[in-house]
Amino acid sequence: GYPPPGERRLTIGHEAAGQVVHAGPGVTLSPGDWVTPMIRRPCAPACAECGRGRRDLCLTGGFTERGIFGAHGYFAELALDAECDLVRVPPRLARHAVLVEPLSVVEKTVERALAIHPGTPRTAGTRTARCALTSSPTLASKTALPRPTPCWRCAPAGSR
Repeated sequence: GYPPPGERRLTIGHEAAGQVVHAGPGVTLSPGDWVTPMIRRPCAPACAECGRGRRDLCLTGGFTERGIFGAHGYFAELALDAECDLVRVPPRLARHAVLVEPLSVVEKTVERALAIHPGTPRTAGTRTARCALTSSPTLASKTALPRPTPCWRCAPAGSR
């Protein structure tokens, strides 16, 4: 990885979970809410993929990633993020929230494989992969984490 522009060091930590301690005006999160951050920040101006909320498929390579590429990570006492970069976690799942980022990598892999090889016989899907990794079939089969709120930074150029 590399640090933010103009800095010599990078604070690491891209898999994280935490509680909101303060929320600004107009934010739907409240102090005490559990969240997990999305790691990748969209390119600016947003390419077509970042604009449709698929930062993971950025076409320009102009993205940053907290704790990895050009933005400090979460190995810190406090972190500041925009609401659109956070995913609310149900309190009963807070102890598993740090797994959201690595599990999202598995989910994306399955999604992309199925898109490349449609109709290929398969015995395991994303839910099964989540179950296997968390060792908690009930956690994965009965819980759906919501998508993050749309982000003004992610809107395609010209649509704002």
